[in-house]
Amino acid sequence: MICFYFVRHGQTLWNLTGKYQGSTDVPLSEVGEAQAELAARWFDDKKIDAIYTSPLVRARKTAEAIARRHQLEPVIKPEFRELSFGEWEGLTYDEIESRWPGAIEKLYRAPDELQIEGGETFAEVEKRTMKGMEDLIAQGDGKTYVIVGHGASTRTILCGMLELPIRLAWHFCQGNANISCIHYYGKGQSWLYMLNSQEHLEGQK
Repeated sequence: MICFYFVRHGQTLWNLTGKYQGSTDVPLSEVGEAQAELAARWFDDKKIDAIYTSPLVRARKTAEAIARRHQLEPVIKPEFRELSFGEWEGLTYDEIESRWPGAIEKLYRAPDELQIEGGETFAEVEKRTMKGMEDLIAQGDGKTYVIVGHGASTRTILCGMLELPIRLAWHFCQGNANISCIHYYGKGQSWLYMLNSQEHLEGQK
């Protein structure tokens, strides 16, 4: 069995203002930095073999907070970077809706059908994120890995690991600095043990 923990990065400045960020390298806000530390503390009693992270700074900083407490160095894995939102990046919901009427609703209702101008499809993202997962699975059983990523990219992993169609990607809530967990038992058998846990953030000011 391999235990995978998935952590979404802490809040960013664009999360705060409602802008779509995707592949844009947006830093954590002060709240996001605090969330990263709280997520890191949650892992204090866990044995972690390795921490993998998207190359984007918001994920790397969250991964570094966890790694420091386990005397580890995060391993950057480009396969886990966020979905590119193309021409939507830097725009708010209302700005996107005004320029591409109905497209943003399609994003949430039929992510398997949407092609964002200049961006990636969910199927393309799932192909690369699952390649990253297959690399880790090939390293053998008995390991516990933390993967720090993003909302959309983690949703594609959840669909891929649980053998669910990508059209269901938005059925998984993924809040900032949340923790999810899957146990992989081989031969494609994966069990979801925890989803979008944010208990460690309770009481955050």
